[in-house]
Amino acid sequence: NLYENMSDFRISSNFPNPFNSNTQVDYELLTDMNVTFQIYNIKGQLITNLVNKDQEPGYYNIIWDGTNFASGIYFIIMTFDQQSFSHKFTLIK
Repeated sequence: NLYENMSDFRISSNFPNPFNSNTQVDYELLTDMNVTFQIYNIKGQLITNLVNKDQEPGYYNIIWDGTNFASGIYFIIMTFDQQSFSHKFTLIK
């Protein structure tokens, strides 16, 4: 399930969604770039930083473990160099 297919990276939407323990996002970098993944709650408060570093070309995945968080709607903000994307997902316990 492809979320975005840009010239220098590809990213999938998180799965599963909704989820009850953890969710995963897969992505591929075609060039060196700075990557950040941040989770926000429905109030817009930053919950956690999952990735914040320069990465080389290759395939990657991140997993967010939501077991210590309340049920609800969350947003993942993904930034690849200067391009940002957001995706809404639901944690159900």
